[in-house]
Amino acid sequence: MSKKKQLSNMLQNMTKILEYLNNTFTKESYNSISGDIFNTFIDTFLAISNNLSDSISYAEHKNIEEQLSNHIVDFVKICNEGNFYEARNVFTDMRNSFLLWGERVLASVSYEVIVCCSADSNPAIVYDLALQIIGEKAEIIAYVYKSNTYIGSHYNKCPIISINEAYSLDSDVILTWENEDFIIKHVENNVIFNYLKFTETFGVLASVEFFSQFYDFQLSSKQFEGIITGLSYSLLGVDANKLEKRFHNLAGPGQDLFYDFQMITYALSYPELANSLKYVLIGLSYYSFHYDLSKSVNENRVNYYYPITGTMHNYERQIESKDVYNRSLEIVDKILRNGHSLILYQVSKNVRDQLIDWSNEYCFDKLSAAQQEEEVKTIKKDFNKHYPLTLEENKDILRQYLDLLNKKNIKPIVFVCPTTTVYQQCCPEKLESEFLSFIGDLGQDYSFQFLDYFRSAEFSDEEDFQDSSHLNIKGREKLTLLLNKDIAW
Repeated sequence: MSKKKQLSNMLQNMTKILEYLNNTFTKESYNSISGDIFNTFIDTFLAISNNLSDSISYAEHKNIEEQLSNHIVDFVKICNEGNFYEARNVFTDMRNSFLLWGERVLASVSYEVIVCCSADSNPAIVYDLALQIIGEKAEIIAYVYKSNTYIGSHYNKCPIISINEAYSLDSDVILTWENEDFIIKHVENNVIFNYLKFTETFGVLASVEFFSQFYDFQLSSKQFEGIITGLSYSLLGVDANKLEKRFHNLAGPGQDLFYDFQMITYALSYPELANSLKYVLIGLSYYSFHYDLSKSVNENRVNYYYPITGTMHNYERQIESKDVYNRSLEIVDKILRNGHSLILYQVSKNVRDQLIDWSNEYCFDKLSAAQQEEEVKTIKKDFNKHYPLTLEENKDILRQYLDLLNKKNIKPIVFVCPTTTVYQQCCPEKLESEFLSFIGDLGQDYSFQFLDYFRSAEFSDEEDFQDSSHLNIKGREKLTLLLNKDIAW
């Protein structure tokens, strides 16, 4: 059993003793209150004090220990003297001192962590990452590798052991990096926290593309003149660094209007941005008003928005998901550094750059007949949306979005990214006209610029796209130049 668990159990027993004494503290019984049960309290107090006598982190709390010790002596003395009312007062002081002392005792002892790596992962990478993200309140006591290859050797002066040995050590947390479908589970008396699954659900690895933009924003001065929101078309289609003004891209894969509004609201919570922001590029698709991320096939993506925005919108499994996140956060706060996500972001940055800079040139005509048929099916799924309630909700969200920007004297630019000919041909005429009609109506009540590149002849199917609806690097440069020319700065 870990030292922290042992001390926690001892403190719990002391708490129970004080609760018992408090409940039985009457004028008739106080003179015998310092009997065997209170002697157990004193013995436990002395045992903990001796246990921590050599602890440097506990040394600074010695004055609190001395205060509790004095209250114990005074309490026993006054009980023996028969002064009930004074004993009652001293008991209250003693209990308050104990609560403070108990907190300091647990805070002075590190959480014991065992780091576990699955057989299909690189142990050096996992162990090194663990060393970087483990916080000051925790220490690694052993490593596990689920293969016999390294068992018996050491890493960073800690033994590499089997998983069965790890279970027998009864540490505070087993931090694991496994491609299994759990975040927290219990085996015997061990809490197992799957950091890989946690970050794939709520953190950086859930969407390297999204979090690269998010953490770049976090690490910036935030004094941008413009922000971009929208779906992946806006994420991949606009190079914020080449726009005429200083922009930052906060679009994301599958990001709907609801989370567009959440992200701009979040960004504006920083005074630096609120004082400098003059433009917002709102990227939309013709199907945007019928699209709700939290009800889509990619509904799980709302999990990684939750730590930022505090909402999962209409996600059906949000009660369960929030519970897992909150229980995970309790573990994270105990054993990991505050900046653990940023560390993982830096590690995954190379992957991010490869994902965003994918420059494949797409050509529908060069696909086989079977591939063309499959491509058309995929495109039609994008447009196969008819959700009246979602439609009305998203219209209201865009109104709120525009109203917020207008009131802050920030210029909104609503734009639609270019697409290939085959994508345009699959778009239902009714959906397109419905979208354009509503945008036209909005112009009666709100001030904004509208730029529609959906059927733009400026883009080549064979040169500017990486698939039927996403621009490649060449297309991104072309759209960025057009925005610089077309926006009424």
